[in-house]
Amino acid sequence: MVTSDNISSDNISGEYIVSEYIFPLTEKEAEVLRRLAKKGPCSGYDFHLGGARRRGEREALMTPAHWRKVKESLLKKGLIKLYSGRKAKAEDDRGRRKDLYWLTPDGAFVALGLDVEPDTLIAKIKEYDSQMEHFEEIKTLAEVVKVCGSPLGPQLIQALYLMVKENDFAMLGKIFNYLQDLYKKDKDRVKYILQFLSKHPTIGKLLYVIIRVFENVLDIEVLN
Repeated sequence: MVTSDNISSDNISGEYIVSEYIFPLTEKEAEVLRRLAKKGPCSGYDFHLGGARRRGEREALMTPAHWRKVKESLLKKGLIKLYSGRKAKAEDDRGRRKDLYWLTPDGAFVALGLDVEPDTLIAKIKEYDSQMEHFEEIKTLAEVVKVCGSPLGPQLIQALYLMVKENDFAMLGKIFNYLQDLYKKDKDRVKYILQFLSKHPTIGKLLYVIIRVFENVLDIEVLN
């Protein structure tokens, strides 16, 4: 049986993948999402350190003013939210209010396209937001990233996100090309990826034709 544990990504070349991220994000916005995926809910202080460039082992990503702009942009895009879970802190050690921010389901989807560690992201969701909406779908996408490896996994997630959330159906061609190039290197990996994508309630429907094409090529049954 093919699984993510016995498929290695070492033999997958990324030379056919565009190196730049195609999400409509600034680099600072991407860095915020990466840090949330790695650390869990964070406050603005975790990003700007009150104006200090470095404090202890932490280094500021941006100035307080820049953080406010990035925060508002990510909130508007629906990628982060105020965190109110059971581990939320209302105040810091000095008694000052400390708003924590965390990934929305869409934010977690995007984070998987930013080359974050899939297992770490899933662990943080389980720890801080186990009732996150669409968590099962996010776990499916995380599995796809693990099987694909980097850079293919994140790039495939980006294309899937833009197709599903931005209705950019030009991504269908990009997705097909990614999988076609991967098929030349590792047929088992493509089969496994398609099996997982077919389980996603939205992506499975949108990729119906692509999945059928690869079923014929691979002589496999992905869809019931």
